Amino acid sequence: MRRQGRAKKLTEAARLLARGELDLSDHDDDAAEHELDSALAAFGLVLDRSATGGPRPFFLLPDNVRPLQVWLQLQTQWLRVGMEGTATGLNYAGVEAYLRMSRHSSNPRRRQRLLRSIQAMEQTTLAEWGERQRAPASRR
Repeated sequence: MRRQGRAKKLTEAARLLARGELDLSDHDDDAAEHELDSALAAFGLVLDRSATGGPRPFFLLPDNVRPLQVWLQLQTQWLRVGMEGTATGLNYAGVEAYLRMSRHSSNPRRRQRLLRSIQAMEQTTLAEWGERQRAPASRR
């Protein structure tokens, strides 16, 4: 069960990244939000953040941080075909070379787990990009 939950969280991160809905910036808006909340409270107002349409919070399990970091580094390894450069999958020779050079995979069991995570994110990303390509231009 734990393994399934881990993959589910990673595939959700990949889906949000493919849609451009996951903000990976390192800024901290808590102080600004607190200041805004305090200013509104002075007038007896409360901001309904669910109505703002902003990105929803996404929490990553600690076990998933490393696979997601590796995934982000592998974005240069997409194989593309045709005039439009449609992605067909990852260049696994490049993936293997990256894992070896970055020393992410000295333990065979961890290496397999990391590769399964990468493959799950790859499949999710390809599916999301495929959906976006099939969607009418008005929904993109």
